Amino acid sequence: MIRLRSLVALLLFCLFVSACSTARDGHVIRSESVTPSGDKIQTAIENTWTPNATAIADKVYTGAWDYYDQRAGGSILVRLSRHDHSVGSFDGNSYFKIAFQLPADVGIGKTVNLRAIPPDRKTRKAPYDYDIADMKDGEITAFRFGNPMMGWMKRADVASVKVLSLDAKQAVIHLKLKATLDPMFDFDFDQTFTLAVTPVKPTRELETPPVKR
Repeated sequence: MIRLRSLVALLLFCLFVSACSTARDGHVIRSESVTPSGDKIQTAIENTWTPNATAIADKVYTGAWDYYDQRAGGSILVRLSRHDHSVGSFDGNSYFKIAFQLPADVGIGKTVNLRAIPPDRKTRKAPYDYDIADMKDGEITAFRFGNPMMGWMKRADVASVKVLSLDAKQAVIHLKLKATLDPMFDFDFDQTFTLAVTPVKPTRELETPPVKR
């Protein structure tokens, strides 16, 4: 009986640890934490390194650019995103997403300077009246939301990335990004990120089909 109780206690302890620890869902890492005030925060992090890809951005109403989709190409697409949700709240959400294009021959130890997409980049139409354009090597988009504020990056004061390690399954990079976002927010990153290596996978219809007459 004592041994059975010990096994039950051990099982309950393992379940408790599992509920409080980080879990991986594909290349999305999910976790739950508790703030000092007792609020539960659910976090989902998705950081990816996609070779043979070209990023596609859309031009938003502020004149800045936002990541839209990806297609097969000759470069490397890096995407960083984090979403936090306050459990039990209706609007307690915050998130950011950053995407940038790296040259295919980027090597370990190399630092690449990044820049925002020029505002006069020629666009093409996508479904739902999106104005989209391909991103070029060294270009970056960044967006941040925290109810009720949000902002897109038009330019960066500091923007560079250094590749620390790379293999078939993951990449490790160090990103420096300091920028004011329009209309309201900012970024100030000097941080290392671990990314899952993923295949290119378009997620939307990229072109508006011709109108049938």
